Amino acid sequence: MSFKFHELIYLLLIYNMYMFKIGNVKVYGKAIQAPMAGVSNKIFRKFSEKFGAAVTWTEMTSNVGLKYNSEKTMEYADIDKTGVPTALQIFGGEVEDYINAAKFFDENSNADFIDINMGCPVNKVAIKSEAGSALVKTPEKIEKIIKGIVAVIKKPLTIKIRIGWDENDLTYLEVAKIAEKAGAAAISVHGRTRKQMYTGKANWQAIKEIKDAVSIPVIGNGDVNTPEDAKKMLDETGVDAVMIARAARSKPWIFKQINQYLKTGKYDPDPSIDEVITLLNEYYEELKKLKGEKNALLQLRGIATHWLDSFKGAKPEKQLIVQQDSKEKMFIAIENFKQAHLKWKRKHVD
Repeated sequence: MSFKFHELIYLLLIYNMYMFKIGNVKVYGKAIQAPMAGVSNKIFRKFSEKFGAAVTWTEMTSNVGLKYNSEKTMEYADIDKTGVPTALQIFGGEVEDYINAAKFFDENSNADFIDINMGCPVNKVAIKSEAGSALVKTPEKIEKIIKGIVAVIKKPLTIKIRIGWDENDLTYLEVAKIAEKAGAAAISVHGRTRKQMYTGKANWQAIKEIKDAVSIPVIGNGDVNTPEDAKKMLDETGVDAVMIARAARSKPWIFKQINQYLKTGKYDPDPSIDEVITLLNEYYEELKKLKGEKNALLQLRGIATHWLDSFKGAKPEKQLIVQQDSKEKMFIAIENFKQAHLKWKRKHVD
């Protein structure tokens, strides 16, 4: 198919309209896959990219684990060089642990940039390790970490934060300004406090205030569950992109839908149940190559229940999916779930 000159110019304008830079890394798109512990492994990132995520993020990778040559830490940091940028997220330890880990991964990984987790709210990270969202309580430590890392790495450094520890300790503007001055190339903001965990409403106004206060790119996160939500956040906050977490875990095709909606105002419906089952089979086969049959099966259990969540009327059959101990039995259980859903649909929808 040949394009006329004016059509080509139009496509280039559309292409560049959705581009921004994190340091020297060009990002083409407004929908970004969030880092998620236990979820955003290499195969999940591959599927996110397949559906149009503009950037993918690793699971959080322990700085302390690196000191002890943890096999799991090195697995998390294993990044295929793909078509879109990938961020390697690190967390935990003293200031020197952050600096040493960032330097190591700067030199020994395919990551396009290094990201610091300053947002994880779980007790194991935020309280016991004094990392993740606990860092927003100590802006002076954040400054030391960022300055120390920027001095020894070549890749751009980014941070992912929450807006504060609780409603009485909102440090987001102070942290954002410190991060920019210290040399961070971008900031991702989850619009909740640590106390909120994943409940309540995300504070998009706080995200907007950060965007208005700094000149580096800001990526908004929180309560983006649909393409309409993504556009609304972009319009209301002015962020450079939106980061999708739980919605992407449940339906990775949301990246494609967001991209379509931002460009045309319309988007394709969710895949049919047959299409989702085909995707689950592809996902399992990819996982098996990477992790072996047993681990692939364990991870597929969680993925399957999330991806099938929107198909109603078959709750008992769905519960059986996670109890199966082989691929064959699991896909029989998935087929039984499908038949129960279709029976329910004929009764309630048709």
